[in-house]
Amino acid sequence: MNSNRHLDFLKFIIEAILLNFVLNVLANTIPLSTQINPIILLAIALLLTITLYYLQVVRHPNGPTNWLILAVIAFFLVILFGSLILPTPPPICLTLTKVKNSISTGKPSLTEKDTPNEKDREQKIYDNNKDLNENNSYLLALAIPAKTQPQAAKAMLAGVADAQTKFNNQLLPSLLKPTIPQKKLKIVVVDDRNNKDNFAKEVACEIATNPDWKNILGVIGHHSSGASKAALDIYNKADLTMITPTSTSTELNQNSGKEVFFRTTVNNKAFAKILAHKIISLGKVRVFYEGNNDYAEDLKKNFIEEYNSFAPNPVKEEEIIDIQNLNSATINKLTIPPEVKAAVIFSSSGDDQKHEIAIKLIKKLKSTTPKLELFGGDSLYKGKTLSEGKTSIEGLKLVIPWHPVNSNGQMISDYAKESASTWGGLTNWMTASSYDATQAFLAAIAQVEKKFQKVDKKSVLESMRTVDLKEEYTSGETLKFYNSEPQGRKPPIFVEVVQQEKLPKILQCGVKFEVCFKPIQ
Repeated sequence: MNSNRHLDFLKFIIEAILLNFVLNVLANTIPLSTQINPIILLAIALLLTITLYYLQVVRHPNGPTNWLILAVIAFFLVILFGSLILPTPPPICLTLTKVKNSISTGKPSLTEKDTPNEKDREQKIYDNNKDLNENNSYLLALAIPAKTQPQAAKAMLAGVADAQTKFNNQLLPSLLKPTIPQKKLKIVVVDDRNNKDNFAKEVACEIATNPDWKNILGVIGHHSSGASKAALDIYNKADLTMITPTSTSTELNQNSGKEVFFRTTVNNKAFAKILAHKIISLGKVRVFYEGNNDYAEDLKKNFIEEYNSFAPNPVKEEEIIDIQNLNSATINKLTIPPEVKAAVIFSSSGDDQKHEIAIKLIKKLKSTTPKLELFGGDSLYKGKTLSEGKTSIEGLKLVIPWHPVNSNGQMISDYAKESASTWGGLTNWMTASSYDATQAFLAAIAQVEKKFQKVDKKSVLESMRTVDLKEEYTSGETLKFYNSEPQGRKPPIFVEVVQQEKLPKILQCGVKFEVCFKPIQ
């Protein structure tokens, strides 16, 4: 009898070990936080409990009690029931489109060189990334419109590459030098397609949730206001700092809890103010804008509010024309009343067809109303405007945030000189602003390190609010943030389209252009 009891006890010990093994396997393979198929998980746990009851009570009523199995089963059931009672946080986002081909930290490149001799800005970033990993670098993402707006993308790449090169080569002032000397800056480059088909949101989701980038500290970008607006909600949910160097819509701000948003360029309100004050002295104005575009709609709204607040002849609704409704035929029929002394064109930079319409409109206005003063926003400040408009748009004035050369023909800052030397020609405001955005991140990282805190996305976000850079650390202007907006920036300036042969060598923009942009007082 005693031998049977001993044999039963041995069998029970073996069964207990097997049951514990099964429970441990389940605990390590089933994601308990998930709410997918919770009934199945509960059924498994209940089945195991019934098995335990059978082994302990029915089969061996007088056998020893294995309290370890009871404890494991109870713990398992508590977790399962808890996962049903307690709500599971929803995911930050779900990526619906494959974005693999729009991301790069090396080859292949997302941009293409226009000429064999062009210096490759993107490749410079990848050269700087060489041999960097999560243990010896800080990680930032750069979101650019690589395929849809390649010139803007290259301008942004140049500014980020300049800051990264200085940081990785220990060429920065002590304020921005890493406390840990071996730590360098790594940049992952993503193409947001200028938000075509809402792609910026997909890219933002990948940046925020990619497990390979779990140590990412922030995002430089996006380019267009529409792309930044699409991505901002996702970055906000992920507590990931976003600094846009080029999005100017006032709809982008830290209101509604969007505390992760910052920008290093002035916004549309600043552009509208200087435009309105310039035009008010001329007389009545006709407004042309591109509807259904975040940037153009916002700039138009701010301009009309500013202009109408003190103009003797406020802009009426019928004097505001959506260029989406224009084509070659309607442009040819367009007439401007003699009392109208100025026209302003707010076109986006993201749609080639809309840009073509804007250039045709400017040509028509110049040819039929030569005394009409023509103005535009910063989105028209690009080589394509010059190459398509040629001498037919001479006299067009654009308002922009920054120019490397002042109206006296002198470089405005050390960075303007350095960048021109690096890339073989004058750089533009998008390069300068992207450089400043990168410098702001490096300053925030340095502040966190000097407090002996862990450098992560949350500490960088908190530190960004107190960044305060003098002009020697930036493209030439002081930089700190107040409610997401840059403080210490100089007012926007005007540039005028002028025949290249009339310009000093420093302002000449290349043999393929008949006209170039000249900064004016």
